[in-house]
Amino acid sequence: MAEATAQTDLGEILLKEKWQLKEKFGKKGTGDGEFQFAAGVACFSNGDVVVTDGTEKRLSLFSSKGQYKTSVPQGPDRHQLENPRRVAVTRDDQLFVTDRKKVKVFDNELQFVREFTPSVDDAEELSKSNLRGIAVDKQRVAVADCGRKVITVHSLDGLLIASTSNNMVYCDLAMSNKERLIFTNYDEKKLLCVDFKGNEVFNVMPLLNGKPAKPTGVLCDDDGSIYVALHTGNWGNTEVHHYDSNGAFIATVAQGLYNPLGMAFTPAGDVVVADLHSVKIFERM
Repeated sequence: MAEATAQTDLGEILLKEKWQLKEKFGKKGTGDGEFQFAAGVACFSNGDVVVTDGTEKRLSLFSSKGQYKTSVPQGPDRHQLENPRRVAVTRDDQLFVTDRKKVKVFDNELQFVREFTPSVDDAEELSKSNLRGIAVDKQRVAVADCGRKVITVHSLDGLLIASTSNNMVYCDLAMSNKERLIFTNYDEKKLLCVDFKGNEVFNVMPLLNGKPAKPTGVLCDDDGSIYVALHTGNWGNTEVHHYDSNGAFIATVAQGLYNPLGMAFTPAGDVVVADLHSVKIFERM
């Protein structure tokens, strides 16, 4: 079992990395611009931020400064949402949302575009399906199904490219440009990485204050480096850490968070964190 620790020769330089809170918006509540359980977050090319609320079961759109714009609530229409979990945005501003057994696609004004079902057409398999994590790159979308313990990779129009089973598939997912899938398992305190064929690249136990931590949200940069939200198991005193592409610790990005879940990059490269009752944006100093 490997620990996510930095090499000594890199540590002296990289541990000096500094981040600061740039923006914060939202508060606990059920109204517009308020969150009961902010879980998923993504950013459009104009800086607008989209957030899912796992309790209110809605998808909301905000300006880069946190001004509320609009939302897609839970509803009976098939184009509306049942239970949106995580979100990801392509470079041409297509918004992909995991919604129970389907992935739904919206434009940058939250207008429905299309949907697809990642699971096979077998009724038993579909009944097990519980889509959670989602990640995109220039031409693909990866979806984590924590019910079937499968990660599928699709073209942006939903056609299946690859599928890999892994008992550690839990909730959050990232995809690197090296055709790697990075995911976290909160209960098992693991940060894992596999290739598209399912071959393990690394399997590490992240540390927080020297003790094994419970990871939630995960994010992958263009250079392959990884950002992970870490919990102690209790609300508060949680952090976001930066790792290299091999799962070795580089630096702490944010401290003192309440309950960080999904994360995303802004167009400027800032890190956006869905933090239960608010959204926080951190910038590199």
